[in-house]
Amino acid sequence: MINFSLSMRAVDPSKQDGPKRAYPNAQASKVVQLDEFSTHIAKHGSAYHRSDINAVLTRSVDCLREMLLDGYKVAMGDLGNFYVRLESKGAPSIAEFNASAHITGVKVYWEPGPLFCDLINEAEFVNVATRRAQDATLKAERAGQTTVDISKDTSASSSGSGSDTPSGGDDTPSGSDDTPSGGSDNPSGGGGSSSDGDEQLYE
Repeated sequence: MINFSLSMRAVDPSKQDGPKRAYPNAQASKVVQLDEFSTHIAKHGSAYHRSDINAVLTRSVDCLREMLLDGYKVAMGDLGNFYVRLESKGAPSIAEFNASAHITGVKVYWEPGPLFCDLINEAEFVNVATRRAQDATLKAERAGQTTVDISKDTSASSSGSGSDTPSGGDDTPSGSDDTPSGGSDNPSGGGGSSSDGDEQLYE
């Protein structure tokens, strides 16, 4: 069950005074920590104890980081592929490019595997109030108020986009040439954190 709230956003992000439409924002109902995730796996017919699963997952993170730093694209089966892309500032010429001076960051991207590419076919959606509206309602209830003004909350959004979630991925035009077998630029599950993450959790 995926909760979502609605907000009005500009169809064209570059024209905030232009036409707006209502778009959904995924709203996480909770954050599942590693220990709870390990317990969940252990309860699904696993022969391993929660602590063993937790240890393997933790070590997997360490090994994944190590392999990405070694320049590998790591294929994790149905989970998908992990790879890196580079943030950089341009050099005047190829001859003048210096990695330590012009490469400014390394972003980790996730390319969803088959099991994560068709979630829309199984997902169920529930329209809920925005986080701000929920907070305002709770404050009003505690204060003994019977009405809440949420007009400002539903009239606009901080970032405009014609897609379901505002795009946020790579900040540089380095292109997919840097990643073998064509790493996707689509930040649908990848790195390159932006304000989108806040919107997913709190909008």
